[in-house]
Amino acid sequence: MNNIARSFNKGQLLDATKGQILDYFFDCLPSKPYCTDNLGVLNIRPKASACNYAYIQCNPISRCYWMIFDIDDSDYRNWIYEHGLPMPNIEIFNPVNGHQHLFYAIDPAIYTLRQARRKPLELAADVDRGLTVLLGADPGYGKLIAKNPLSTRWFGHIWHEHLWGLKELLAYIPRTILSRKRRAKEEVGLGRNCMTFEKARHFAYSEWRRLGFADYDRLFANVYSMALDFNTNFNPPMQSQEVKSIARSVSKWTARNHTAAEFVRWCSRRGVVGNLKSQKVRKAKADKRTQEIIAYKDLNPHLSNRMIAKVLGYSLDTINRALK
Repeated sequence: MNNIARSFNKGQLLDATKGQILDYFFDCLPSKPYCTDNLGVLNIRPKASACNYAYIQCNPISRCYWMIFDIDDSDYRNWIYEHGLPMPNIEIFNPVNGHQHLFYAIDPAIYTLRQARRKPLELAADVDRGLTVLLGADPGYGKLIAKNPLSTRWFGHIWHEHLWGLKELLAYIPRTILSRKRRAKEEVGLGRNCMTFEKARHFAYSEWRRLGFADYDRLFANVYSMALDFNTNFNPPMQSQEVKSIARSVSKWTARNHTAAEFVRWCSRRGVVGNLKSQKVRKAKADKRTQEIIAYKDLNPHLSNRMIAKVLGYSLDTINRALK
């Protein structure tokens, strides 16, 4: 790999003394990444030959080693300096139009599929979303493929070899960006994976029970169909292969870990530990609501149930049940 990294420096702006980050980039590539010289068509090649293409898939489907951002403004460096933003590890830009891809190396890598844990994935989505806003990056960038740092087609610069921790990057993002409520079509990057993963797993649990804890093929087909439909909410949507990988991961885990016996045990635990408390809380609220409705009816006997519902802000069914 060292020869590949060093050869990129010929006629380019990359610093050959910092070539180790390019070795790291090569090591993290999928074994058979997507690659292309023309964005309209994607090829699949072994990574040794894929490195010769202008664009390449930098992260495997199941993990995220790099956060990559598409920048159209050549003045982004001034923006970073002025606002004290984190500097990317690698900057690759098109010498014709100046458009860049910024690469942030993430350590440890984030699992996005089967081994994924909810909190790290949500944290990664927050960082991805926040840096997109702070850097002024294109939120419509799909992130499946990027300008290849190992290709001689581009100019580039290695800024440093520090591997960023997610919490370290999170410290740069203002709370106002993190706390803002978002809809699905506003999600970018890992946020789409996170939302699709959550939707798919909850759907898979109920679907697996509906199928009688049997017929994996049908479970996968139904989960995949639901995930594809949900993916249309994003702008841009994820690639169908990414959606399929999420659906397969969720379906396999559900079929392996959810059995009829386990479901009965889960229901029992929920009933003893959680439901008794929640039932008491709900009953107390319902009793208080009923007393309020009865007291209001006693004070206003001339009002109809429909009018009481309008005044108190409850549904007509709730008023009817309380006054029976």
